[in-house]
Amino acid sequence: MDRHAVAPVSSPEEVLDADRRAAAVERALGRISPRHQYVVRARMGFDGPPMTYKSIGAELGVCGQRARQMEHDALRRMRLQGGLWEYRA
Repeated sequence: MDRHAVAPVSSPEEVLDADRRAAAVERALGRISPRHQYVVRARMGFDGPPMTYKSIGAELGVCGQRARQMEHDALRRMRLQGGLWEYRA
């Protein structure tokens, strides 16, 4: 994932903040299961174009609704365990 491609930055402080956020997301991803990591990465488009819940579910052998629930659970865990509460949208 190209950390600087997310949003244009114009100052050194913004670059540093973007790097810190990207590092925090990677740390938080490391604290959840590989299956949940896959859902978040696929849904957010970290490793390619963003995928739909239906296509993620098909990859995992579950329905799209279950993929959505997994994403919700993963993001909640990332906020709680990974220290991402300050980046909550």
